[in-house]
Formats: sequence, structure tokens, C-alpha cells
Amino acid sequence: MPGLTARMKGQRGEREVAEILRRFGFEARRGYQARGEEEPDVVTALPGFRIEVKRQERLNIWQALRQVDDAIDPADDETVPLLVFRRNRSRWYACLPFEDFLRTLKQLEVNNE
Repeated sequence: MPGLTARMKGQRGEREVAEILRRFGFEARRGYQARGEEEPDVVTALPGFRIEVKRQERLNIWQALRQVDDAIDPADDETVPLLVFRRNRSRWYACLPFEDFLRTLKQLEVNNE
């Protein structure tokens, strides 16, 4: 796929994910990435997550996970790397480190007590 077409598809994916977050009541917008000022793919009020969006037919998941991990300061143990991805005619999926998933579930459990 030519570079411009792939970039446009990625931007559409970022807007789709932001829209889904807004539907669930979270403020969200597509991040700003240009001239060295880089935000996450989706900037959101969802606390504690850095979101990387991939809308590709053939995703190298390990490369994508490394990209979202590398975007987080190693000293930051509060931010969870979250990879959100889909291919054409598929639904969106989320991938995050298993221990972070379990911590999130535990926090929900504590909040519901």
C-alpha cells in the first residue's frame, strides 16, 4: 500500500478509536504527531493508558507492542501501554501487558466493594 494511503488509513483508525471512546463517555481525540511534538495516537481522559492504534491487515504485533512500550518513559510505572488494533471488516481489539490487565481488574474490584 503506498505510504500516503497507509497513513490516511491509520488516521481514520485513530479517529474511529477516539469516537468509540467518546461513545463510552470518555473524552478523546486524535493525537498530534508532527515536528517532534508527539502525543499518543489517541489522547483521552481514560486514566493511566497510552494508546497506540494500528489499522493494518498484517500487523506485526511484537513490533507494535515495542512501539507503544518505547513511547513510555521507563521510569513511569503508572502508565499502561495499550495497543488497539483491527484489520478490514473486523472489530477492534485491545492488547496490554497481562499484569496491567490484572491490576486494572483488581482496581475495579476494589472500587465496587
